[in-house]
Amino acid sequence: MSKSIVEKKLVEVELPNKLFIDILYLNYLLRIKHASIIEETDDCIQTDYLCGGLWSKKKRLYGFTFYPNMEPDDFTWHFEITKNQIKQIANGKTDRIGLWKCKNTACNHYYAKEDDHCDFCNPKKV
Repeated sequence: MSKSIVEKKLVEVELPNKLFIDILYLNYLLRIKHASIIEETDDCIQTDYLCGGLWSKKKRLYGFTFYPNMEPDDFTWHFEITKNQIKQIANGKTDRIGLWKCKNTACNHYYAKEDDHCDFCNPKKV
């Protein structure tokens, strides 16, 4: 059985203020070398809008889920970000990140990778 995946397109997304503030917090954790940001984990860092952690120490790659409306069942952004990207955003060098968005215009979810599964467009059958 093959699964049908809705095509996605790569888009540059401007960071909402609440995500920008959370990234400033991540930058602060990096500066003080807090254990929550230097140890590999998938959910050690949690704020009102953000949940995630360091996925790969070797690649310095972090993975997060952003909940713009603080509701887990509402639309979400799943994204990966490097230590350098966190610093660039915190230092005002950029206010955007590249994310994958379903071509389905009714879908408001964003993803780190083109082949990430979208529960909105491709619900899992129970």
